[in-house]
Amino acid sequence: MDMTLSKRGDYVMKSAIYLARVWTETLGTEGDKESEKADAGLIDETAEGKVSRKIREIVKDTLIPNTFAPQILADLVRAGLVVSKAGRFGGYRLSRDPALISALEVVEAAEGLLRADRCALGEEPCRWDDVCPLHETWVLAGQAVAKVLQETTLAELAARDIAIEEGTYKLVSDAHRSHPVSIDVSDKVQIELNLMKVLKGILTLSGSQESTFLLNDAYEVAVSSSAELLGFVPRSEKVLANGSASFTIDQKPRSVAKRKTSAVEKALGDTSPVEANSEIIFLWKGNSGALIESVEGRISLSPLDNERTELYFEGKLRQARGDRPLSKNPLSDVSAKFVRQFLRRLASYLEVE
Repeated sequence: MDMTLSKRGDYVMKSAIYLARVWTETLGTEGDKESEKADAGLIDETAEGKVSRKIREIVKDTLIPNTFAPQILADLVRAGLVVSKAGRFGGYRLSRDPALISALEVVEAAEGLLRADRCALGEEPCRWDDVCPLHETWVLAGQAVAKVLQETTLAELAARDIAIEEGTYKLVSDAHRSHPVSIDVSDKVQIELNLMKVLKGILTLSGSQESTFLLNDAYEVAVSSSAELLGFVPRSEKVLANGSASFTIDQKPRSVAKRKTSAVEKALGDTSPVEANSEIIFLWKGNSGALIESVEGRISLSPLDNERTELYFEGKLRQARGDRPLSKNPLSDVSAKFVRQFLRRLASYLEVE
């Protein structure tokens, strides 16, 4: 049974947790004087600017696609959980202390009221004049879920998110998956191709078997070279047999208004709707036998001239659930090597193709 949020709900919750982290790390939690001022609308403009984030910052830090971000934040604004303000110190911020906002409010801001619209034993609308034998139990189950979400505050979720990131979160014994340590990782590489050829090459690579081969090689090299630090080497047959990657271009359309063509665009002879600086949303998920559960981030493509392009990767790498979880230093070492090896192999592949 699928108990996950929809993609929209996922993005709304990530945005809310992110803004809750900004609030607590800046103003503190309920009971703090500055936080109380914010709830009362008495916060000064400078302090308000500290807890507000521009949409570009939210997109960058949450990895929400740029095209969906305005809709996602609008859901939170309509629900009264977030306020937006224009100007130098403006942006988006929580409307009140995250300790006073429940997870249920956030979920319902995206998914609607948490209740069954259809009968548990059929496809028809649920009506009391034709109630099914499972109705009462199903209603109680829904109420139990709502109660847990109502009793969980956004401040708790933000604190949990920080603990997971830092590797200090205590795992739930019966969780269907662990909450792996995440590592921020970034690296860059130059490719001897112009921007348009790099974009076409990456889109051709996306979803193909070649992308899996590149990641397999990168992973094996990273783990092998870190064997001494790890203290063990996973069996080769458990590397990344089922790993999968996806690449999606995230870009803003060109303005209809006329603008001056840049020197880079002239050199590239670019007549496509792709901006001179483009970003690729990258997501990879490994199998259960790998040390790495997933890698998600953005690959920024910047033309250096008409024959060279720089690829800059920035994102998060999550440790997979396993019998021997890695501490921060070994995980950081493997993560950095994995991304470095992947970028090198990606560059070599694109240049040959």
